[in-house]
Amino acid sequence: MPRTCPPADQRGSALVLVIILAAVLTGIVLFAQLRARLDLAATQRALTQLVLHQAAAEGIRTALARLAADDEPGVDHLRKSWALPQLVTNPAGIVVRVRVIDENRFFDWNNLAIPPLGPQARSANDIALDLLNLCGDYAPVDRLAALGDWVDADSSGLWETPFYQQQAPPASAANRPLFAWGELLYIHGFSRDFFRPHEGETVFSRAVTNLPASFTVVPFPRDRPTRVNVNTASREVLLALAGVDQASAIQQLLALREAGPLRTLQPIRRAVAPRLQDAVERFLDVRSLFFRVEAVALLGDQSARICAVARRDENSAMAIVQWVF
Repeated sequence: MPRTCPPADQRGSALVLVIILAAVLTGIVLFAQLRARLDLAATQRALTQLVLHQAAAEGIRTALARLAADDEPGVDHLRKSWALPQLVTNPAGIVVRVRVIDENRFFDWNNLAIPPLGPQARSANDIALDLLNLCGDYAPVDRLAALGDWVDADSSGLWETPFYQQQAPPASAANRPLFAWGELLYIHGFSRDFFRPHEGETVFSRAVTNLPASFTVVPFPRDRPTRVNVNTASREVLLALAGVDQASAIQQLLALREAGPLRTLQPIRRAVAPRLQDAVERFLDVRSLFFRVEAVALLGDQSARICAVARRDENSAMAIVQWVF
């Protein structure tokens, strides 16, 4: 019998089916290729991030070695080589920016956990009150009382467990030193709005501008205040240490260090008002023990940032007390 061809409409349907199937298969192949490329790109970016973190960590290690090799570790000032920002490009083409920040140029929030030496001694709370005033916060009393209850070792005080148990969710004061700035957000009186920049010349806008330049958090246990380096501290920090009525004495102190870094506290004892003696004995020094080292590594459109807080001991050995990624 002679063979008969299928109708034209059947042949057309089969062709359409073949075309659709080919398109689907092509789409699957293209999708698989795209997915493979995306996975490869993600893997490459992850590997680059790892390399960048290693480069940033190496930048921190180099900065710490430079601090440890300081030829005059008993005196610190901002004209030393470690205080200058470093910018290097390693053999892999990674650019690393490193900055060393003297933490002893600021007043440590954790000093509030240290009781005063006596009724006549200037307390850490008095200093913090004056410094907050100088930063533009004119109502810091409750805020500092709550912070003091948070960082002290006992569970007594107005801003202890009963206050925090009323919060949602219920909590309690830590009763230990602060580990980081972010912990302040858990404490009465400290909020994101307090630190957020505000338009106009307001209490909050001035406080936001100056707080990070006046205070710090040194995450290290101690039984005495973290001292302030007289060679690197700002006028506001020094004025708060002495008392806001001691502007003339602080002006003399700034003139003394303008002539060159102070290598002992004796010139202050001889030339500056007696009111500064308490601050000199308890809160001031000419050297720094704590440093924050920030490193940023860049390659192409990728970057990685690492921060470390380090302590330098009496033998100039450096030890990292906190990593921040």
